Amino acid sequence: MRILSNIQWFLSMDEENSTLKIGIGLAAVAAISFLLYATHKKFEEQEVQCLALNVYHEARGESVEGQRAVAIVTMNRVRSQHYPDTVCAVVYDEQYDSRYNRYVAAFSWTNDFLPDQPNDIEAWKRAFEIAKHEYQANANPIRLTHAMHYHSVEVNPDWAPEKKLVARIGNHKYYE
Repeated sequence: MRILSNIQWFLSMDEENSTLKIGIGLAAVAAISFLLYATHKKFEEQEVQCLALNVYHEARGESVEGQRAVAIVTMNRVRSQHYPDTVCAVVYDEQYDSRYNRYVAAFSWTNDFLPDQPNDIEAWKRAFEIAKHEYQANANPIRLTHAMHYHSVEVNPDWAPEKKLVARIGNHKYYE
C-alpha cells in the first residue's frame, strides 16, 4: 500500500519535473507488477506440485484417464464453495470425525505417516504433466463436471450410498 500511495503522490505533484515523476511512478508500477507476477508464478508452481502429489499418491497405478480423473475431482473441489479455495488446501484438508474422535484427511496419503516424496520417477513425471495440464487447461470430461468424491473399488466407504455414482474409471469410482 505504501508504494501505491507514493505513486499517487508522484502523480499529484505540480507539473514541474512531471516527466521524472511519471517515470518514477511507472517504474514503481512495473516493480509491483513484476512482484505480483513472480508471486503468482510461485503460487501456481506450488499448486501444481500439490496436485501432482495427489495424482501420484492416489492414482499412479491407474491409466492416464484415471489419473486425470483424480486431478479433475481435486480441481472441482477447489471451485466448490464446500471446500478450501486452493489446491494445496484441498489436498491437505482434514475434518474432525467424531466416530474416530480425531481429524481425518480427505486423501489418505496425506496422513499415513509415510514419506510424501515420490520414488517412482517415471510415474512422478507422468503425474506432474497431468497435474500441470489439468491445472492450466482445467479440461474436464462432461461426466466428471460435478464429481467431488472418489474411492478405490477395493473399499466401500460409508458415505458412498448417499452419493450419485457418475463414473468408474480404472480402479476408482467417482461420485457427485
